[in-house]
Amino acid sequence: MKDSGRYWAASSALWWTLSGTLGAIGDALDAFFHGLADAIGMSPSIFSFILLAFGLLFLLNAVRALLRRSILAAVVWLLLGLMVMGWLIR
Repeated sequence: MKDSGRYWAASSALWWTLSGTLGAIGDALDAFFHGLADAIGMSPSIFSFILLAFGLLFLLNAVRALLRRSILAAVVWLLLGLMVMGWLIR
């Protein structure tokens, strides 16, 4: 009977430690993404961050096309990336 109380106290302490740590990480990520959205000038929604990722991938493809010396493909990727990034700005 004495052991069950000790295990309960240890599991409770572990639970509160993990809860506090994960809560702090969640708050830090929330503050980071809100700060990023404010700095760029977009709304802090998941849809905006998905569009941001697509825009950055399009711009990366434009750079890769330039490195391959494919000017037409680079211009197309660049225009697509700039259009997507332009939609995000308020």
